[in-house]
Parts: sequence; C-alpha cells; structure tokens
Amino acid sequence: MLETVRPTTWAFPFKSWIAGLLTSAALFSAPQAQIPQSSEAKMVETLRGRVMPPPGEPNLPNQVVVRLSALSTGFVRTILANEGGYFEFKGIPRGDFRLQVSSPGRRTVEKMVTVYQGLGRGDGTLVDIDLGGPESPDRPQGEGGKVTVQQLNIPKGAIRHLERASKASSEGRSEEAIRELHKAIEAFPDFPEAYNNLAFEYLRLERLGDATEALRKSIEIQPSENPVAYRNLGLIHLQSGQVEESIGMLEKALAQDGMDGTALKLLGRAYYRARRFKDAVESFRSALETSAADPSVRFLLAYSLFAARQLQESLSQFETFLKDHPDSPQASQATQMIERIRTALEGK
Repeated sequence: MLETVRPTTWAFPFKSWIAGLLTSAALFSAPQAQIPQSSEAKMVETLRGRVMPPPGEPNLPNQVVVRLSALSTGFVRTILANEGGYFEFKGIPRGDFRLQVSSPGRRTVEKMVTVYQGLGRGDGTLVDIDLGGPESPDRPQGEGGKVTVQQLNIPKGAIRHLERASKASSEGRSEEAIRELHKAIEAFPDFPEAYNNLAFEYLRLERLGDATEALRKSIEIQPSENPVAYRNLGLIHLQSGQVEESIGMLEKALAQDGMDGTALKLLGRAYYRARRFKDAVESFRSALETSAADPSVRFLLAYSLFAARQLQESLSQFETFLKDHPDSPQASQATQMIERIRTALEGK
C-alpha cells in the first residue's frame, strides 16, 4: 500500500536561502532539520570587467549602469561603471549570474557569467560586455505608463549610495547597507533596484514585514521587467503559509523571466504545498533544465514524482541523485525512498 505524502510545514530559513544554501531539506525533511553550511556558498569572490562602446561608437555615454543578479538566490547588486567603462563587484559568492548593462536611451544587454575561485593574485573573474545601441523610439514603456529602470536617468548620487550599500552588504553590515539604501531612495524615490536591494537586506535580518513593503513598492514603480521582486515576494508568501499568493507571485516572476531556476524551484515547493503534485513535477523538471548543477532540484523532482504516484520515474530520479551525489546530506533519505518505492512496485 502506497503511503500518502503530506506537505510539510517546515519553516523556511531565510538566512540560509539568502546565502545560497537552499537544499532539498527545506521541502521534505522534518521540522527540526538543520540546513548544512556550505563552504562553497560562504566563499566571496570578485567580478571585474569592462563595458565597451557599441560597434561604430568611439565612446561610452556618461552613465552606464551595471547590474549583477544571481540565478540561484535573491542576490542583486547595481553599480555605475567608471569613465573608462570599468566595473568591479567585490564580496560575491561563486556561481552563475546574469550581468546586465544599460544606459538611458540604450537597449539593455545581458550576459551570463560564472564566477569562479579567484586566481592566486586575486584577479577574480574577468568579463567584457558591449553596451547596447540606441533604443527603438516606439518601444513600449511598460505597464501603466511607467518606464523601466533601464530607461530612467538615475542621479549619480543615488547610484553612489547604492554602491556603498553593496559594499556594506558584501561585508555583512546589513544595517549600514539599509541606511545607504534609504539615502539612495531619498535621492531618487522611484528607484526599484534600491527597493529590491533593501528587501534583500531585510530578508537577511528576517524582517519579513519590511521586506514585503519594499518589494511591493518596487513592483508599484516597475511592474514589468522586475522578476526578482515578484520572486522574493513569492518566497515571503510561501514562508508565511500564503501558498496561493506565493504561486501567483512566482508565476508572475516566471512570466517575466522563464529561465529563473530559483523561481521555478520555489514554485515547485508552492505547488507541492498546495498538493498540486503534477504541477510541482513540471516546475521541478523545468528547474532541472535551468539549474542542472543544483543537486537539490533532482531530489525535489523525485519526491514530487513519488507524490504524483509516478513511481518508476521517481525511482529512476532518486537512483540518479544517489549515484551523482553519494555524499549529499540527503543521500540516506534518498536510499530510504528507493527501498520504499521498490517495495511498493514489487507489491503491485
């Protein structure tokens, strides 16, 4: 007889998620389970690079905004390139990132970057990226007539406060980062990036109410091209037990960025909590395509397949997980599930 799989009410650890330490235990383990610390996620690295003028243009415009967002966490930073187009992000974790460069009146250009362990001389990861050409004059400005952050002429003072906040954040000084972000918002009230980063710091401090308010303000200013805000608001709703609200926010995030592996994984968790097991399976399948390096995704997929009564494929996914990650903290749990499924299949 196949047992019923009940969604857990395990409290999601925001600090671990912010540090990029989300593991499969967050969905299926007992309430007292502890998230293992990942030495890889603790490592801080440097990303240096240069924005180059578009082909046919000798110089860069006065203001070039560089935005770095992690594909697996809520990590987002925004800075200004210097006059030569050079930029530097310090104190960032290793992993995969989306690098975006923009300037008022220019098309936003993005590039996927993997930040790896810096060389012995501290060179870090190096990357070059070309600035986009002029924006089409008939390009829509987003929902409700609001312009996107890429189209806004952000005052340099606001960007400077944002950069100081990023530095403080990289050194673990969240309270100082929050003060600098408030200064950035005071200098430029319609600054969605500042609100997103403010929410990031509040999440670090587990101040969920303040984080929610900051994210809602970010979405109010920029309802389109703002998937990070929707994703993180979906995370807060999930943590608060508001599963349907979480699903709504995460679906909006994915409508704007369908390759967001973290949003796909969180949506899978939300579907699982709502007992929509087949939807959870599809979400984790998509997450596996975009986040193949994250071992927890296959583990979550295997569990959702089990809950959806797709036993043969669940068994296959658990066996693949155990083969690829025999030393994983979830290895023993996977072994137990393999034995349970084999027993169920033999009893048919």
